[in-house]
Amino acid sequence: MIQTLFKQKKLLWILLLAAVVRLVYFLAIAITHPDGFYVYDSYGYWQLAENVRTSGIFSQSFAAPLIPDYYRTPLYPLFILFAELIQTDTLPVIVLQIVLSVATVYYTYQLALLLFQHNTIALIAALIMAFDVPSIVFSNLILTETLFSALLIVAVFYFVKYTKTSSIKNLILSSILIGLALLCRPIGIFLPFFFALFTVVFFWKKKGKAVLHALLSLAVVLLTISPWLVRNKLEFNRYFLSVISAHNFQNFQAAVIYAEVLEIPISDARYTLRWKTFQEFEGDPNSQPYEYAKHIQNDAFSILFEYPKILLKNHAEQLLHFFIKPTRNYIDVQLGYVKNTYDGITKKPSIINHLLTKSSKLTIGLVGYQLIVLALIYMSSLFSIVIFKQNKMVVYFFFFILLIACFANLTIPNVTEARFRIPIMPFIAILSASGVFALRNKLKNKAQTK
Repeated sequence: MIQTLFKQKKLLWILLLAAVVRLVYFLAIAITHPDGFYVYDSYGYWQLAENVRTSGIFSQSFAAPLIPDYYRTPLYPLFILFAELIQTDTLPVIVLQIVLSVATVYYTYQLALLLFQHNTIALIAALIMAFDVPSIVFSNLILTETLFSALLIVAVFYFVKYTKTSSIKNLILSSILIGLALLCRPIGIFLPFFFALFTVVFFWKKKGKAVLHALLSLAVVLLTISPWLVRNKLEFNRYFLSVISAHNFQNFQAAVIYAEVLEIPISDARYTLRWKTFQEFEGDPNSQPYEYAKHIQNDAFSILFEYPKILLKNHAEQLLHFFIKPTRNYIDVQLGYVKNTYDGITKKPSIINHLLTKSSKLTIGLVGYQLIVLALIYMSSLFSIVIFKQNKMVVYFFFFILLIACFANLTIPNVTEARFRIPIMPFIAILSASGVFALRNKLKNKAQTK
């Protein structure tokens, strides 16, 4: 890595700029509003780490009795504990996240270079990631996005390396990283099967070998996450990763539909559904979280399928927000311009009105910048298929497209925002960079023919 940096001065400058903008933003928060490193979920992660450190119990409880947690997975709290080996404070965690964010820029470059063997495409992709506002903002928040994104891009890098070399070592390393990503954010539950499927696709001509490698990949992922599965079996008598998805189905998908049908506030709909399922459940939700999660999930699904039109409308809005929403209110919250809300997002009937009347000038400017950059990125991405076809890498193109689509369809309606886009932004950047290169070649060819 060090040799690559010194050989590639342009890459070194991009990485330095990526580090500088993240550190400048860090200093702005530290000086103006130190509490800006935290939003609602941050305190839960920090308390998990604190309880593990002081009592050895994985719990979000702030006082005794410490109730074992069944929502969160362990890697990010352990990441906080690792940072606390340096100093029991916010500073080491954020600094490590900035390092990981810059590393994500570097591996975006390496992945693009591995695919196309062309430095220009790789540099453009790295440049897009270096100045991606959501990535900059969330590297300065006590949340899982930065760690998860770093694990994912490196996992994909080694998987692509495996497809080009057939090296079992690269496949195993990729699978370990996928397992760690699952232990960071449960939303990645589809990843082991996604990678196993594409293992078979890439080596379709050698089906027997491909299936064996796919099974090996799944086994390595399972082995990586098995300590956590065993912990949940010992605590709750069930093997599971997390139950948070079931609660999200109830609190967001189902509650949003319920609120629209009954014409009541979403908060009232959530309370009603929670109380209803709590009364119906024959057992103790704290000691039987898996069974309770299944119960509320079934109730949520019954509401979703009862109103398919509303479900599809909400899903369409979710997809739109996933791709076009800029990071907005987090910036003002972090810098102390507005008061922190439930999850760092101020929800108003008119987003544009709130932006223009309640947001700082800095945020308005950054929102404008993000919208312009996103428009350019998506337009250039339309031409990326040209480069993939020229390099006989259409399978890799669909690998990226389907990976992006999976994440886009697994986010939460009503609160879908730029933070959910962060893990797949490196792959969008690579598509955009290859599209820019295709456009440049087309313009060059036109100029030469005149």
